[in-house]
Amino acid sequence: MSMEAADQEKKNKKSKKNATVGIGRSLSQRLIIPVKKYDSEVFRMLVQFIHCGSVNITEETVAGLYGAASQFELRDLCNACLDFVERCIKVGRAEKLLFSTRWYSQHKATKILFDKIYSVLDRRHIARLEETRV
Repeated sequence: MSMEAADQEKKNKKSKKNATVGIGRSLSQRLIIPVKKYDSEVFRMLVQFIHCGSVNITEETVAGLYGAASQFELRDLCNACLDFVERCIKVGRAEKLLFSTRWYSQHKATKILFDKIYSVLDRRHIARLEETRV
């Protein structure tokens, strides 16, 4: 085999190798990108908020949504989450919020929610203790 033929063969192998990576993939193949930081439902809701400007916040999703909203600097969603947490606390559902807050405890922003909920629960606990002493 001549040097030119060997060089051409190497080029052909490289072009075949490059064709199977990245953009060269056929359209029938799917690329799945895992989002490990957020629950799939929370991430879907985040995309819905970005796309439509509205989202239904629940006790199970508020911590994840707040963390994502803080990370992506979505102030309106941050404020809506904080408002939702305050309303839940006022009607006595703070304990239910703790479950989702613990699931997102690795997020810096979630610490704000966690501290807010615990401060309310601590105050309630102290008030109950004072009532029992009397």
